[in-house]
Amino acid sequence: MIISLTEAKTFLQIPATVSTYDDLINQLIPHVEVMAMERTRNFFHAQPQLIGAGISFAAATKTITNIAGNFLSLVPYPLGTRYGSIVDNDDLLETYILRVKFQAGMYVHIEQSLLNDGIHLIKSVPDGNTIVLDDNDTVFDESMGMLVRITRMNFKPGLKLAFSRLIGFYLIKNYGVKSKSLGDYSETYKNEDEAYDQILKPYRRVTG
Repeated sequence: MIISLTEAKTFLQIPATVSTYDDLINQLIPHVEVMAMERTRNFFHAQPQLIGAGISFAAATKTITNIAGNFLSLVPYPLGTRYGSIVDNDDLLETYILRVKFQAGMYVHIEQSLLNDGIHLIKSVPDGNTIVLDDNDTVFDESMGMLVRITRMNFKPGLKLAFSRLIGFYLIKNYGVKSKSLGDYSETYKNEDEAYDQILKPYRRVTG
C-alpha cells in the first residue's frame, strides 16, 4: 500500500489514540489506491521492472523469491532492446534489463500473480534472490509458475495526501462519520465521481 493507516490518520487529523475508524480505513486504503490508478490511467510505473515465471511468495517471511537472482543485478543494456524491456531465455529464467537496483523503501506494483497482485513496500533486499516486504504488507503463499510482473512505482509525496482526502470523503459521505470527528478535516463533493475528478486531477494521465 502507498499510504499507511498511521499516515492516513495524520492527514485526516484523527488522533493516534482514537482507533474507532482503524478497521474501516484499512479496508478503504487498497480500494482507494486501485480506484485512483484506474480512474487516472496512471499506475506510476518506473524502472526497474522484472517479468519472470521463477518468482514465488512466502507468507511467513513476507518475502518474494526469484530463482533467476536478478533483484540486485544491473544487466548491460543490449543494442536494439527498448529501455527496461525483457529478453526471454526460457520459461523460468529471464534476462532482465535493469538500470536501477531494487532497494529498501521502494514501492512496487505486482501484477499477474495468483494471489499477491497489488502495491507493496520493500523492507530490504538481502540478496539477489530475495525481496523482504514491509511488516504491514499482506503476502500469500504462492509457488512459481505464473509470469509475474514486478514494477517500481514513482510518485510525488502529494499523492498520499490525495488518497487520504478520498478516504475522508468515504468516511464522511458513505459511512456517516461526521466531519467534526475528523478534526478540522472536511470535504464537500456531490458524489464519488466528483471527488475523484477533483482530487486526482493533477495525477491524470492523458492518453490518445
